[in-house]
Amino acid sequence: MVNSDVGNILGEVVNSVAKVYGWKNYYKPVVKKLVPVADSLVDAYAGNYLLDRDSITISRQGSDVILTVNRVQTFKIYFTSSEDFFTRDINLEFKFEKDATGKVKDFYFKQGAQEMRVKRS
Repeated sequence: MVNSDVGNILGEVVNSVAKVYGWKNYYKPVVKKLVPVADSLVDAYAGNYLLDRDSITISRQGSDVILTVNRVQTFKIYFTSSEDFFTRDINLEFKFEKDATGKVKDFYFKQGAQEMRVKRS
């Protein structure tokens, strides 16, 4: 029994059972190597972005880099390269893009076959 209307926990329960009972080829966790990113680069990424009607903010809170959606949902960002990042809460991988002058213009992610661009505002 779960005290929630969100069913995401069920996958984690099944994965835990698979790991404990040694189900071969069932649970294959993805291990990502985190890399430190220079403060100057984080500062360049910080700011406001738009995805359709959703506002997204990249900001720093202490030593953490935070992605905030519509000023309500917050997610800690983890970098796997100087441009690539992910959150533990959203099963997507993101990538910052710069223009020809080196200025950050947007970031994007793929959802299925569709590439979603989050434009700097």
